[in-house]
Amino acid sequence: MENKQNSKEKVEDILAASGLSDDDRALWAGRLSEADPSMRGAFVESFEDDYDLLRFFTGDLRRRIEAGNDRQKLDEVLTAEKSFFAERLKQSLSE
Repeated sequence: MENKQNSKEKVEDILAASGLSDDDRALWAGRLSEADPSMRGAFVESFEDDYDLLRFFTGDLRRRIEAGNDRQKLDEVLTAEKSFFAERLKQSLSE
């Protein structure tokens, strides 16, 4: 398994190349800075070749934080997630 420093560097490289705002990069960096190396590895594996997915998950994370425990807002987030993934599945099937 990769060492802790190497996985942190890969996360930083992805965030730098992603086109996310400073605030969004800071959100991820804060969440991943103390994370287990396997979590950083999952981040790298998920997003290193798919910045659109990273941007979606960033917005999704922000909406979930904002929703807190508000069931109606959380349901709206879930609806947006379902729509996003249905569209991605449709695109992948047509390729």
